[in-house]
Formats: sequence, C-alpha cells, structure tokens
Amino acid sequence: MSRYHDSDSLTDSPRTARLRMSRSGRFALAIVIIYAILLAGLCWGGIVGHVLYVGLLSSAFLAVYAAGPLALVLWAGFVAHRIFAGKDRGCLFRSALKSGVIVFGTIGLVLWTAATIPPGARTFSAGYWFHAKVWADVEEIRAWAAGRTPSPDRFEPIDADRWPASLRRMQVFGGTVTCDPKRLTVIFYEGCGYGHWGLTVAAPGTPLPPDRHAIKLQDGAWVWHE
Repeated sequence: MSRYHDSDSLTDSPRTARLRMSRSGRFALAIVIIYAILLAGLCWGGIVGHVLYVGLLSSAFLAVYAAGPLALVLWAGFVAHRIFAGKDRGCLFRSALKSGVIVFGTIGLVLWTAATIPPGARTFSAGYWFHAKVWADVEEIRAWAAGRTPSPDRFEPIDADRWPASLRRMQVFGGTVTCDPKRLTVIFYEGCGYGHWGLTVAAPGTPLPPDRHAIKLQDGAWVWHE
C-alpha cells in the first residue's frame, strides 16, 4: 500500500519533478514572452511600432560592437564553467540554451529600452562611434580631401567609386559623400526616414558642432546623428 501511494503521489512523482521549472527557467520563459510582445508591437505598427523600431535602430550598432560581444563572453564563460563541472550532454545543452536566452535576452532588453528613451540619437551615436573607430581612417580621408580639385558646389555628392577606401568599407546603407577641399572637410552620411547619421572629418582643431548629437572620434573628426 505504501509503495502504491509513493508511486502515485503527485508531488513526489518523477514526471512532476521533470515538469517543475526552476527560477532561471521561468526567467528565460518571461524573456521569450517579452520579446514576442515586442515583435508583435513592431508588426502592429502605429505609434507603438514606430517607437519600438526607433529604439531597435538606435541600439543596432551598440549591439553589434559592444553589447553583443559582452553577452557572448558572459555566455561562453557560463558554458565553460558547466563543461568543467562535468555535466552530461543533455543537461549541458539545456543549460546552454537557457543561459543564452537569459544573457543575450537580458542585455538586449536593457539596450533596447535605453535606446527607446528619447533622445535615441545618443545611443545611436555611441554605437556609431564604435563603427567609425573600426572602419574609418581619418588621415586617409584628409589626404584624399587635400588632393581633390576644388568644386564650385561643395555639397555636390561624389561617386562612390571615387571615395576613400575606408569610407567605402564604412558604408552600410549606401551613403553620400561631399567634400570641401578649401576647408579640408569631408562629410559622409547615411539615413532614412528615422534620421540621418554620419562622419565629419575636418581640419585638426575644428570644434564639434553644438546642434547635433556628435561624439569626437579624434581631433577634428566626429560622428553624429540628427
């Protein structure tokens, strides 16, 4: 009788133990649900979809160059710890999946939320700074500007095949380049209906403009969003 009662107990059965969800499991599930709601808001459109999309766009470069690598390092460290702990493959796979959702999902939500709070241009410029730091060669751009023949219209777009190599590498959405050889100023910009952003390379000592969200890349060069 005792054996039958033990095997039929709802609270002690192996099946119930498997169905129990840990606190971290519930947290991972909550993150998945939150992302599902956010994606639904994006698809729904309207003012909610607009706000969410602007936040997503504003956080994109920071996610690629800063938050993403940080999350990858944290997740890899957790998985390595589980491997050295001698967990079996099935348990290791579940832990890696759950920890991936928690680490990447949490960092992504924090970044997306911060970028959604106006002005999102601050977050975008911070991420774009990393992008420019990786791809832009300021001295190459200055040398290219100094070697150009002055044009009567300094706002005339220059064909992409005549850009400096680093600007061709830097472009994401095509972009436009203008050059003022007299002032040794090159402006590279991209954009869409949600704003414009880019890189300005001027003569050393040129101050940052006060009318846009600009971040200094190096002396006389800065990234910006407007």
